[in-house]
Amino acid sequence: MVDLDTVMPGLPHYDFGDMVRTGTSPAPEDETKLEKVHMRFEMFEALLRGYLSKAGGFLNATEKELLPFSGKLITLVIGTRFLTDYLDGDQYFKIGRVHHNLDRARSQFKLVESIESQMDAMLKLLRDIDKK
Repeated sequence: MVDLDTVMPGLPHYDFGDMVRTGTSPAPEDETKLEKVHMRFEMFEALLRGYLSKAGGFLNATEKELLPFSGKLITLVIGTRFLTDYLDGDQYFKIGRVHHNLDRARSQFKLVESIESQMDAMLKLLRDIDKK
C-alpha cells in the first residue's frame, strides 16, 4: 500500500521536511518525556547530503535554501494537526491512549524548538555543501 502523499504533486520540501521530522529525533513522535525529543544534527547532515546528492541538480538556489526551513515548517504543521485533532475530539488520527494527540503535538513542538535552535548551523552546512 502506498500513502497518497507519496504520489501527489507537491514541492520537494514536503518530503524533505517530513524526513527531517521523522528521521532526526531519537524519540518517537508521541514521546511524553520531552527531554528525549531533539533534532540530531548528524542525522540532519546525513539527510541533507544524501538528498542533495540526488536532487541538488534540479533544485534552484531558493529551493535549496529553504530545505532546512522545511523541516521546521512540516514539523510545526503536523504538530498543529495533532493539536487540532485533540481539540476536535480525536476524529482524524487514531489514538492509543488518552491525550495521545496532545502528547504528539507537544513532542512535535519540542522538535520545532530544537530545529529552530540549530537553524544557523543547518544553513551553514547547506551553504558549505552547495559550494562543492
